[in-house]
Formats: sequence, structure tokens, C-alpha cells
Amino acid sequence: MIKIAILDTGIDTNHKQLKKYIDFDFSKSFTDESIKDYYGHGTAIAGVIVYDGLFEDKKKDIQIVVCKITNEMVFKVITFIKAFEYAIELNVNIINLSLSIYTSLITKGQKKRIKELINIAYKKNIIVVASSGNRNQEDNIFNQYTDNIFVVIAKDIYGNIASYSKSVNNAYSVFGGDINNIIDYSKIENYLVVSTFPEYLEDDYFNLFGVPKGYSYYWGTSIATARFTYKIIKVYQKCNGFNKENKKSLDIYKVTV
Repeated sequence: MIKIAILDTGIDTNHKQLKKYIDFDFSKSFTDESIKDYYGHGTAIAGVIVYDGLFEDKKKDIQIVVCKITNEMVFKVITFIKAFEYAIELNVNIINLSLSIYTSLITKGQKKRIKELINIAYKKNIIVVASSGNRNQEDNIFNQYTDNIFVVIAKDIYGNIASYSKSVNNAYSVFGGDINNIIDYSKIENYLVVSTFPEYLEDDYFNLFGVPKGYSYYWGTSIATARFTYKIIKVYQKCNGFNKENKKSLDIYKVTV
């Protein structure tokens, strides 16, 4: 069983495509009374990690450990650190960080602790996959540690770096969608990434245009990060583990600047 910790806004615990993969025993909210997602981002990330297109795989021996760190996109770094520590203590296989932390906005102590946790995870063979960020990439702390974690940038449908993304040396790149280069809106699904959305929230923008309740379209380096986590899971499953040798199979996504 592959355990993936998702540090995000929580999850729709009753979503028909996600519920069976949630580890309710160890999932935990670090910000309020439940892991319920009131924003939608965490549910989207989980859907991409589990399905990457909502198609059921034949082999799906995975569990999601939900670590809710915020009700919105803005969060306290100390809360993130506590959740990061918790995921490492659980000795999960993969930690997905579809978020950015800006070094200019945190204390020296927080920087030091995040660096320590990245190193601890690396030594414990816990795979950390982090977003390179949609803005101010040079300030995103994760982009400093590409030797120990997988940092992910986003590409558009044409294979170019997405308009909101930026190349980071030693990072990895996959399709993350880009709303800014849509030419044919009748084929919008080709330009964006489809994933799950909380069924109990008010209609998302795309629900107003025919996308079924419980789903939506997304784009961003956070989405690309989740898609790369999915690719790591596939390697993990195929090779019955993950090491330096089978890591090389992901080199096709490697970015060099």
C-alpha cells in the first residue's frame, strides 16, 4: 500500500471518487475540527493524484492521508510545519506539497526547520513533491532544494512552459494546463486539467457552463505537482518500490536551465 500525504485545504470526504482512498484513521486537520474541504483546492489535488483524468486504474493500492493546513489558500507557516512533521512521523511514502512558501515572509527559524524536515524526509526515503510556484518563483523555498525533493513546473498544451510558470534548474515539468492560451473553447478540456470538486460547495465557475457537479477544470503548478505525484505512484507500483535506479525513468520530465 502506497501512502500519500496531501498538505492542503482538506478533502470532500464523501466524494464518490475519493472516499474509498482516504485514510480516515490518520488524516488530520491542523486548522479546525474536520478535514472537510471548504475551498476546493485540496479536493482537486487529491483527484489528480488518484486518477489524473478520472479514469480508474486496474491497480490502485493507495491511501490518502489528508493533512488539512488551511481553509483558504493563505495559511500559517507554523501550521504547515506541524503537518509536515506529522506526515514524516507517519512514515508515508510520498508527501505532496501543491503550494508555495516565500522565504521573504517567514522567519529564520522557520526556514531552518523546513530545511531540516526536507533533509529528514530525504534520509527516510520519503518522496517530497513540491510546486515551483505560479509567481515569485525565486522566493519559493522549495526551489532551493531540488537535490532532495521533486520540484515541478507546469507546461501548456503545446509543450511550452505555462504562462504563469517559470523554469527552475533541476526541476521536473509536466502539463499543468493554461487558461491563457485557449484558442478553441469548444475543446477547453484539452487546455486544462479535469479533477474533482466538493459536491457540497456552490457551483464552481465551470459548473455554470455544463461541467457536472463534483468536478471542475484546473490549471497551475499545484495541479502539475499533483500530476507528477501520480507519475511517481505509477513508477512505484510498476517497480514495487522507488529507488535511485527507477527514479531515472522520470528523467524525461527533467528540466535543465
